This record gives sequence, structure tokens and C-alpha cells, in this order.
Amino acid sequence: NVHAANALLKILEEPPATVYFILITSNHDRLLKTLRSRCRLLGFVRPPHAEAVQFLVQNGMPPDAERLLSLAGGAPLQVVRWHETGKIESLNALLQTFRQPGDNPLILAGRWDDLLKKNDHLKMEFLVEAVQRWVSSAALGGASLTSNTLFAAWRSLLECRRSANHPLNQLLFLENLAAQFLR
Repeated sequence: NVHAANALLKILEEPPATVYFILITSNHDRLLKTLRSRCRLLGFVRPPHAEAVQFLVQNGMPPDAERLLSLAGGAPLQVVRWHETGKIESLNALLQTFRQPGDNPLILAGRWDDLLKKNDHLKMEFLVEAVQRWVSSAALGGASLTSNTLFAAWRSLLECRRSANHPLNQLLFLENLAAQFLR
């Protein structure tokens, strides 16, 4: 928020002599211009898909780990962390619901609800983010969506994401999310 940005600006203007600040953001254009003007920008991009797959193979990941790159935003190190913490199986189950969602939002919501209940590490926020990534990957991958349809879907998913932390009724929330996903 603006107050936090102004406080940060003050310490960036008069930093302690032996302190270096490393600010990381995925939306640097949302930072105040005065903050950006006091920082050195270093851009980081995700590796090309072929390099990410090669990295996974070299690090002994199971063959199906490549499919998780879309959920990880193309970040192979995230896939490695998921493997190390035993999350691969549940994430593959989630991917299966994306690949074969069916046409009934109530059934899809029930499948997601079961996954959330069976896997402590699978959280609602992650599910909503995964749906967003899947939809954007489909759009970038050449799915036949008009720009108006894509923007409408994105807005709907953003609304879902805002209430993902504290849905009043988890199953009702999932039914709405599934309807948006199938649309």
C-alpha cells in the first residue's frame, strides 16, 4: 500500500552504510516510480520449456514431472521442491481434473473438494491459481478464445481468487470456480 511504499522509500533514500536491500516483485510496474528510480532493475525470466525439461531430467525427476511445469509457472525448481516434499502425486491428480474436467461443474467441484480434503498441502489459493494458469496456458497455446471471452474469464477468476482464502462455503465456492473453468 502507499504507506508501506513511503516508509520503504524513506529507508531507501537513507540506507544504513552496510545494508543492501533486495526487492523482488513480479509486478514492478505497480511499484511507485519513486521507488523504482532508487533501485537497480534486474529482470529474471523463466527458462525456455526445453531447458526446464532438461533440468528436470538431469535432476532425476520422474517422467511425469514435466507436466507440472505449467502449474509451476515454468519454474523447474518449484517442480523439484514439490517432488522433494511429496506433492507430485496430488498435483498430478489435480492436473488430471484439468485435462478431463467433464462437462458438469458439480462433479468437477466435488473432485476438487475431495483433493483438497485428502491433501493437506493442497490449498484453495493454490487451486485457484492453478486454474488461472491453466486457462492462460490454454489461451496462449492457441485455444480458440476471443479476447473478450478470455478477459471475461480472467476477471471472473480474479474475483474467485479474492475470496479463495476464506470462502463461506467451500463446496459452493468450488462449484462457482468449476463453472468458470468449464466456461
